[in-house]
Order: sequence, then structure tokens, then C-alpha cells
Amino acid sequence: MKDYLEKKLWNFPIILAEKDGWGTFRESLAIYDELKQNNENEIYVCSSWYHIPRILLIWEIISKGKIKVKPVIAASPRISSIFMEMLSFVKVFFTWYKVTH
Repeated sequence: MKDYLEKKLWNFPIILAEKDGWGTFRESLAIYDELKQNNENEIYVCSSWYHIPRILLIWEIISKGKIKVKPVIAASPRISSIFMEMLSFVKVFFTWYKVTH
């Protein structure tokens, strides 16, 4: 997939999360480190519509607004995942709040 994307988007570095996933926060940290090393300040993030708000919150926490995040919403038939996504969003917020206050 990475090879395919790099052929289609030849001017953009492509960073893919591991297949098994490490969790959105850890993946974002790894990508943020990669962006800093390459002096990049903009990223496109593709995910399900219900997952995008949490991703944006995580990136605001990680980059303190230094990275412009452009969400690309992927089609997702998993309406049942909304409740779990809401719980994950609350978990990220409270984890951030405990660390900063």
C-alpha cells in the first residue's frame, strides 16, 4: 500500500501505522517524531468520520498547534463503534488533563 500511495502522491512522505496498531496516541507520537525530523508542519490523516475528532484532539495535544492536520474522512459502516469511540475520546481528554494539571 505504501508503494502504491507513494506513486500516486509522489511529493508526500507516506507513514503507515503498523497492521496490529499501537493505539492512536502512540501512532501519532511516532508520526510526530518523523514529521519533526523532516521539518514538516502539515499532515493528512485518513480515518472514519467518528474517529477524526479524537485524532484532532490528540494532534492538538501533541503538537500544540504546530502541525496543521487535514482530516480525510473514510467511509465507515461501523455505526456500532461510535460508543467505543466516545469512550476513547473521553479517555484521551482525561489522560491529557491529568498530565497537564
